[in-house]
Amino acid sequence: AGGRALQSHRYCSLSAGRQDRLPQARLFIPGGFVRKSRAVKKRGAGRRRRRRRPAVRLTSSKRVDAAAVRELFRATGWTEDIAAYSLRQIQKLLRHSYLVLTAWDDKRLVGFASAVSDGVLCGLVQTLVVHPDYRGNGLGTRLLRLLAGTMRRQGIHCLYALGTRNRGTRTFFRRVGFHPLNWSVFVRQSR
Repeated sequence: AGGRALQSHRYCSLSAGRQDRLPQARLFIPGGFVRKSRAVKKRGAGRRRRRRRPAVRLTSSKRVDAAAVRELFRATGWTEDIAAYSLRQIQKLLRHSYLVLTAWDDKRLVGFASAVSDGVLCGLVQTLVVHPDYRGNGLGTRLLRLLAGTMRRQGIHCLYALGTRNRGTRTFFRRVGFHPLNWSVFVRQSR
């Protein structure tokens, strides 16, 4: 059933008066972040096989230990933004996110995904992070598919994501059903 849902389409309003046929709950806008998965080379004539998937439990809850979230971001090499936030700021980020998904190996936080949304028209994948020791086995894909599916079941059919402008990121998002857009991304920061 999940495969068929990934192929369905809806009309999403993109700009004033303009409508394009876009995949349901899947869009990709170049310009933000997401780390690429790596496959492990095995013996054989250039064959590539994924690492064995560890027993990781996915949960949907905003009640996550802020220190565990900050530690996960630091372990992935993030030194700015969430990794530098105070625990109070991370708790606020969690409370105000529309959807928060976590991946746990026993009691260790190894994956995190969150989205912001208006609850009706569209959503934005705000963060997607997988611990370096757990990359390359489909955990990021599982988190992103669960996030998109949950948003779609809640009636949010357009989902945007920001990622770096490299081939690995494009490949990752396309594999999960997102499509690049030729839009400009504008940012206004106040400090």
